[in-house]
Amino acid sequence: MAVPLTQIASRADDFPASPTTSLPPDVISCLEEGRFLHLATCHGNKPHTSLMNYTFLQSTPFTKEPVIIMTTTPTSRSAYNLASNPNVSLLLHDWVSAKRTSINVGQERTRDISPPPPASFSLSQLMLRLNRAAFAQISVTIDGTAQFLQPGDEAESWYRDQHVRNHRMNDDAESGEAGDGGKGRYVEAQEVRVVLIPIQGIRVSDSRGGIKDYVVGPPATNGV
Repeated sequence: MAVPLTQIASRADDFPASPTTSLPPDVISCLEEGRFLHLATCHGNKPHTSLMNYTFLQSTPFTKEPVIIMTTTPTSRSAYNLASNPNVSLLLHDWVSAKRTSINVGQERTRDISPPPPASFSLSQLMLRLNRAAFAQISVTIDGTAQFLQPGDEAESWYRDQHVRNHRMNDDAESGEAGDGGKGRYVEAQEVRVVLIPIQGIRVSDSRGGIKDYVVGPPATNGV
């Protein structure tokens, strides 16, 4: 028996993009609260996805548009792909997902969240996660064109410093976690390349199935 479709696949012309000079508040909150995103690159006909540390800035001394900062090692697959094709797609979301396991209690079958927080899990960490979960509503897909910044120049040094500082702050907020999440190798190492991605367009999907597209651009001049 055929399974009925409850939702058709979306096309670009199904959701005409709205021009905007600044990102919606819920998108800004999602970008500021997140720590990782998925970076999609492509070389030839072969796509590649990586989980990346990132830093979001609404504006900088060098750009007026919002930007994403990332770092990658020169020998990574992402760096190889970006060198030949700088067009990227980024995905992040603030939906909270947890593994739920079924357990038997006598003759009853109940569901519980597993695994529980470790004994050392602090109250401040728990409240931080609960506060983030309270706003868990959207996923954001970002379109942009990546650029490698020239090592050692003023802009590269400034963006690198912002990225390192951002992740040191994250480490302080999550000091109970073991390891550095690869920060020493992929964020702070001198050989990493700084990648800047000005945000050009976004698609916002909410937990109710709503979709909204935006094109990010400078303010209109003389009504144009």
